[in-house]
Amino acid sequence: HDTTPVLVTTVKNEEHDIVLALESGADDYLAKPVRRGELIARAQAICRRSGVGRPESELRATQPFVMNVEQKQASLRGEKISLTDREFDLAIFFFRNAGRPISRAHILEAIWGIENLAVSTRTIDTHISRLRKKLRLNDENGWRLSSIYQYGYRLEHTGAA
Repeated sequence: HDTTPVLVTTVKNEEHDIVLALESGADDYLAKPVRRGELIARAQAICRRSGVGRPESELRATQPFVMNVEQKQASLRGEKISLTDREFDLAIFFFRNAGRPISRAHILEAIWGIENLAVSTRTIDTHISRLRKKLRLNDENGWRLSSIYQYGYRLEHTGAA
């Protein structure tokens, strides 16, 4: 289930609107006009309460892979996989976003810190190719890293393994 915290901001500030939003799953509610400091403080508070941003030593739901985030170590069925730091960060990024299509621009920004779309995306494609080979992302291991034409990539759990 999704544990993404939800903070509702709206011009509606009647009690029934607030109650409806909270009963519908919102974690907090902020009526407009929003004050910047309060918005940041409330966002940080719901992230703390939900555990978002809390470091995790092992990424879950990656079987048969074990991804040790603290040690930047990946293994497949107990066999260590040698990844560069960038490849490990990319693998973690994909596992955390499994099932979601991710654009090349988003990958460039999240992993390389590059927001300039004029930069060639061949670097991404090369890293993806290496990652597929090193992690053996195939049906046999229950995961597939698919390219999405003229967009980006998606890591999918095939359920095979």
